[in-house]
Amino acid sequence: MRLMMNIFGDQNFSTLLCYLDDLLVYAPDEAEALKRLEIVFSRLHAHGLKLAPKKCQLFRRSVKFLGHVVGENGVSTDPDKIQAVVAMTESDLMMEDGVTPSQKKIKSFLGVVMYYQQFISDCSRIAKPLFTLTAAPKGRKVNGRGAAAFKKLHPNDWKEEHRCAFEELKNALLETVMLAHPDFSRPFILSTDASQDGLGAVLSQVQEGESKARPIAFASKALTRAQSNYPAHRLEFLALKWAVCDKFSHWLKGHTFTVWTDNNPLTYILTKPKLDACEQRWVAKLAPYNFSIKYIPGCKNIVADALSRRPFAQGRVCQRILNESYDDLVEESQQVQETMIQETFRIGVNHQNIQHA
Repeated sequence: MRLMMNIFGDQNFSTLLCYLDDLLVYAPDEAEALKRLEIVFSRLHAHGLKLAPKKCQLFRRSVKFLGHVVGENGVSTDPDKIQAVVAMTESDLMMEDGVTPSQKKIKSFLGVVMYYQQFISDCSRIAKPLFTLTAAPKGRKVNGRGAAAFKKLHPNDWKEEHRCAFEELKNALLETVMLAHPDFSRPFILSTDASQDGLGAVLSQVQEGESKARPIAFASKALTRAQSNYPAHRLEFLALKWAVCDKFSHWLKGHTFTVWTDNNPLTYILTKPKLDACEQRWVAKLAPYNFSIKYIPGCKNIVADALSRRPFAQGRVCQRILNESYDDLVEESQQVQETMIQETFRIGVNHQNIQHA
């Protein structure tokens, strides 16, 4: 990898992608592709490196790269890799006796699934029962030899919730959507939500010439024991900070984006006069980002809601993003805000009339 970066480091992420000994050269048209290929071939020749012709694919509109299918319309999962995971059965996760779950095999399965987690809505919540089986014994992270410690499992540790999680993850891999390529000349759309079951977020964008937003990445996170004790407004704030600063920072920093939420108090959090120490830290972390927050009622924000709440409806995950015009969503949000202002004014007037009476 160090050798490849010495050769192509100045071109990495601008004209090509380099990972170990794999090179993916991309270009907007054929003429530009020829120029970039000429640079690659000349540098390989200068350093005495050769290419295997049977491993080269030239002038393709879509290629398989690191377990993904990359094309002009977006990025999707590699069907061959997914089929190998979907073909697994419960017996493949068991030890030699066929009834006792194996932590190492479960970890291997989860490793493949989590590699595609940006395609799977609510991945953390679905996989949580399986992660509990691989957790280290309380107070022991490593054994005496320095290796990872596993708690000893028994046949009755494999329960219905683990079986459901295993099947649901396989079904989720089969039903993944194609993720769009981000266009950094256009604003991003971030939808967040939180509940006691976890955090959910969807990063999307209205592509050029389209009226509907397309998802760029999904994200979900299970809550820690401390976070599960947060009140609703702090959970929503945590979802915002986590999605912006932790999950999608590499896309959002330096670019304008809009955050959609179904928690109305969150729209005023950045201008709240009094913040506790934790909220001040989160506001400080959000300060470098340029974004606005829009509110829509919870029943409308089904995109991120589906990532954080039970029960999870598989068919509703991308319904709002893929099937509705973004301009309609903006208009709907404005109508909600106008209604709230009118209702606040009405309540204030009624309160004054009661006092005078």
